[in-house]
Amino acid sequence: AFTPLPQLSSFLQAAQSGCLSRSAAADSALHTISMAAVATRALSAASRRAATARYFSEQAVNTELRLNVAVPHTTLVADAEVKLVTMPARDGVMGIEKNSPPIIAELKPGMLRVDYLDGKVEEFFVPGGVAFNHDNNKCDISVPEGVSVEDIDGDRLREDAAAWNAKKASAAAGSKEAVEAEAALEVLSAAGKAIGVTI
Repeated sequence: AFTPLPQLSSFLQAAQSGCLSRSAAADSALHTISMAAVATRALSAASRRAATARYFSEQAVNTELRLNVAVPHTTLVADAEVKLVTMPARDGVMGIEKNSPPIIAELKPGMLRVDYLDGKVEEFFVPGGVAFNHDNNKCDISVPEGVSVEDIDGDRLREDAAAWNAKKASAAAGSKEAVEAEAALEVLSAAGKAIGVTI
Protein backbone atom coordinates (compact mmCIF):
# COMPACT_ATOMS: atom_id res chain seq x y z
CA ALA A 1 0.00 0.00 0.00
CA PHE A 2 1.14 3.57 -0.71
CA THR A 3 2.45 5.40 2.34
CA PRO A 4 2.50 9.22 2.00
CA LEU A 5 5.38 11.31 3.25
CA PRO A 6 5.06 11.95 7.03
CA GLN A 7 4.65 15.71 6.51
CA LEU A 8 2.01 15.21 3.83
CA SER A 9 0.13 12.72 6.04
CA SER A 10 -0.06 15.21 8.92
CA PHE A 11 -1.32 17.95 6.62
CA LEU A 12 -4.04 15.71 5.24
CA GLN A 13 -5.13 14.69 8.73
CA ALA A 14 -5.29 18.35 9.77
CA ALA A 15 -7.39 19.16 6.73
CA GLN A 16 -9.81 16.31 7.50
CA SER A 17 -10.23 17.51 11.12
CA GLY A 18 -11.00 21.03 9.94
CA CYS A 19 -7.85 22.56 11.36
CA LEU A 20 -6.78 23.70 7.90
CA SER A 21 -8.77 24.92 4.95
CA ARG A 22 -8.67 22.79 1.82
CA SER A 23 -6.63 25.38 -0.05
CA ALA A 24 -4.14 25.69 2.80
CA ALA A 25 -3.80 21.91 3.00
CA ALA A 26 -3.35 21.69 -0.76
CA ASP A 27 -0.74 24.46 -0.80
CA SER A 28 1.17 22.90 2.09
CA ALA A 29 0.99 19.44 0.51
CA LEU A 30 2.29 20.79 -2.82
CA HIS A 31 5.09 22.59 -1.02
CA THR A 32 6.05 19.37 0.76
CA ILE A 33 5.96 17.40 -2.48
CA SER A 34 8.05 20.06 -4.26
CA MET A 35 10.65 20.06 -1.50
CA ALA A 36 10.77 16.27 -1.61
CA ALA A 37 11.26 16.40 -5.39
CA VAL A 38 14.07 18.91 -5.00
CA ALA A 39 15.75 16.70 -2.41
CA THR A 40 15.35 13.67 -4.65
CA ARG A 41 16.88 15.51 -7.61
CA ALA A 42 19.77 16.69 -5.44
CA LEU A 43 20.45 13.16 -4.25
CA SER A 44 20.20 11.86 -7.82
CA ALA A 45 22.66 14.50 -9.05
CA ALA A 46 25.04 13.69 -6.21
CA SER A 47 24.83 10.00 -7.09
CA ARG A 48 25.56 10.75 -10.74
CA ARG A 49 28.57 12.87 -9.78
CA ALA A 50 29.88 10.09 -7.55
CA ALA A 51 29.39 7.51 -10.31
CA THR A 52 31.14 9.78 -12.81
CA ALA A 53 34.05 10.29 -10.42
CA ARG A 54 34.36 6.52 -9.96
CA TYR A 55 34.29 5.96 -13.73
CA PHE A 56 37.04 8.47 -14.45
CA SER A 57 39.07 7.15 -11.54
CA GLU A 58 38.85 3.67 -13.06
CA GLN A 59 39.72 5.10 -16.50
CA ALA A 60 42.79 6.92 -15.21
CA VAL A 61 45.39 7.54 -17.87
CA ASN A 62 48.21 5.00 -17.89
CA THR A 63 51.73 6.40 -17.76
CA GLU A 64 52.83 4.03 -20.56
CA LEU A 65 51.05 2.58 -23.57
CA ARG A 66 49.35 -0.70 -22.62
CA LEU A 67 48.75 -3.11 -25.50
CA ASN A 68 46.46 -6.05 -26.09
CA VAL A 69 46.63 -8.13 -29.28
CA ALA A 70 43.99 -10.84 -29.54
CA VAL A 71 43.05 -13.56 -32.02
CA PRO A 72 39.81 -15.57 -31.68
CA HIS A 73 41.47 -18.49 -29.89
CA THR A 74 44.15 -16.81 -27.76
CA THR A 75 45.95 -13.60 -26.81
CA LEU A 76 49.25 -12.73 -28.45
CA VAL A 77 50.01 -9.73 -26.24
CA ALA A 78 48.22 -9.29 -22.92
CA ASP A 79 48.09 -5.86 -21.25
CA ALA A 80 51.79 -5.23 -21.84
CA GLU A 81 53.53 -1.90 -21.42
CA VAL A 82 55.14 -1.07 -24.76
CA LYS A 83 57.12 1.76 -26.29
CA LEU A 84 55.65 1.49 -29.78
CA VAL A 85 53.35 -0.69 -31.87
CA THR A 86 53.63 -0.47 -35.66
CA MET A 87 50.79 -1.84 -37.74
CA PRO A 88 49.78 -2.20 -41.41
CA ALA A 89 46.78 0.14 -41.62
CA ARG A 90 44.76 0.34 -44.84
CA ASP A 91 45.98 3.89 -45.38
CA GLY A 92 49.63 2.99 -44.76
CA VAL A 93 51.94 1.87 -41.99
CA MET A 94 50.88 3.44 -38.68
CA GLY A 95 52.71 3.73 -35.37
CA ILE A 96 51.07 4.13 -31.96
CA GLU A 97 52.96 5.24 -28.84
CA LYS A 98 51.91 6.71 -25.52
CA ASN A 99 49.80 9.85 -25.76
CA SER A 100 48.88 9.11 -29.38
CA PRO A 101 45.37 10.41 -30.19
CA PRO A 102 42.39 8.02 -30.15
CA ILE A 103 41.82 6.26 -33.46
CA ILE A 104 40.11 3.25 -35.02
CA ALA A 105 42.02 1.74 -37.92
CA GLU A 106 41.31 -1.13 -40.30
CA LEU A 107 44.37 -3.30 -40.86
CA LYS A 108 45.47 -4.90 -44.10
CA PRO A 109 47.75 -7.97 -44.49
CA GLY A 110 51.20 -7.13 -43.21
CA MET A 111 53.58 -7.08 -40.27
CA LEU A 112 52.59 -6.02 -36.77
CA ARG A 113 55.65 -4.99 -34.76
CA VAL A 114 55.70 -4.54 -30.98
CA ASP A 115 58.58 -2.68 -29.32
CA TYR A 116 58.59 -3.30 -25.56
CA LEU A 117 60.00 -0.93 -22.96
CA ASP A 118 62.87 -3.31 -22.17
CA GLY A 119 64.06 -3.31 -25.80
CA LYS A 120 62.47 -6.64 -26.73
CA VAL A 121 60.80 -6.76 -30.16
CA GLU A 122 58.08 -9.11 -31.43
CA GLU A 123 56.85 -9.27 -35.02
CA PHE A 124 53.65 -10.95 -36.16
CA PHE A 125 52.22 -11.37 -39.62
CA VAL A 126 48.50 -10.53 -39.60
CA PRO A 127 46.06 -10.98 -42.52
CA GLY A 128 43.96 -7.98 -41.43
CA GLY A 129 42.04 -6.81 -38.38
CA VAL A 130 41.04 -3.72 -36.44
CA ALA A 131 43.01 -1.52 -34.04
CA PHE A 132 41.45 0.67 -31.34
CA ASN A 133 43.65 3.27 -29.68
CA HIS A 134 41.90 4.76 -26.65
CA ASP A 135 42.46 8.12 -24.98
CA ASN A 136 43.88 6.57 -21.79
CA ASN A 137 47.08 5.14 -23.32
CA LYS A 138 45.50 1.79 -24.07
CA CYS A 139 45.54 0.07 -27.46
CA ASP A 140 43.47 -3.01 -28.37
CA ILE A 141 44.10 -4.89 -31.60
CA SER A 142 41.87 -7.69 -32.85
CA VAL A 143 43.06 -9.88 -35.72
CA PRO A 144 41.73 -13.15 -37.22
CA GLU A 145 45.20 -14.72 -37.03
CA GLY A 146 48.71 -13.77 -35.96
CA VAL A 147 51.84 -15.72 -36.86
CA SER A 148 55.30 -14.98 -35.57
CA VAL A 149 57.45 -13.85 -38.49
CA GLU A 150 60.03 -16.42 -37.40
CA ASP A 151 57.54 -19.22 -38.07
CA ILE A 152 56.78 -18.28 -41.70
CA ASP A 153 58.14 -20.76 -44.24
CA GLY A 154 59.25 -19.02 -47.45
CA ASP A 155 59.17 -22.20 -49.55
CA ARG A 156 55.63 -22.97 -48.42
CA LEU A 157 54.60 -19.44 -49.34
CA ARG A 158 55.89 -19.90 -52.88
CA GLU A 159 54.09 -23.24 -53.25
CA ASP A 160 50.80 -21.79 -52.03
CA ALA A 161 51.19 -18.74 -54.26
CA ALA A 162 51.77 -20.94 -57.32
CA ALA A 163 48.60 -22.92 -56.51
CA TRP A 164 46.49 -19.78 -56.09
CA ASN A 165 47.90 -18.24 -59.26
CA ALA A 166 46.80 -21.35 -61.14
CA LYS A 167 43.29 -21.07 -59.65
CA LYS A 168 43.13 -17.40 -60.58
CA ALA A 169 44.21 -18.14 -64.17
CA SER A 170 41.50 -20.75 -64.59
CA ALA A 171 38.74 -18.70 -62.97
CA ALA A 172 36.37 -16.46 -64.89
CA ALA A 173 37.02 -12.75 -64.42
CA GLY A 174 34.95 -11.35 -61.55
CA SER A 175 33.87 -14.78 -60.34
CA LYS A 176 33.89 -15.87 -56.71
CA GLU A 177 36.88 -18.10 -57.40
CA ALA A 178 38.83 -15.22 -58.93
CA VAL A 179 38.08 -12.93 -55.97
CA GLU A 180 39.13 -15.63 -53.48
CA ALA A 181 42.37 -16.20 -55.39
CA GLU A 182 43.18 -12.47 -55.44
CA ALA A 183 42.55 -12.17 -51.69
CA ALA A 184 44.75 -15.19 -50.97
CA LEU A 185 47.53 -13.84 -53.17
CA GLU A 186 47.38 -10.46 -51.39
CA VAL A 187 47.91 -12.19 -48.04
CA LEU A 188 50.69 -14.44 -49.38
CA SER A 189 52.45 -11.50 -51.02
CA ALA A 190 52.34 -9.49 -47.78
CA ALA A 191 53.65 -12.48 -45.82
CA GLY A 192 56.51 -12.88 -48.28
CA LYS A 193 57.35 -9.20 -47.98
CA ALA A 194 57.47 -9.55 -44.19
CA ILE A 195 60.29 -12.09 -44.46
CA GLY A 196 61.97 -10.73 -47.60
CA VAL A 197 60.64 -13.33 -50.03
CA THR A 198 59.27 -12.38 -53.42
CA ILE A 199 56.01 -14.12 -54.29
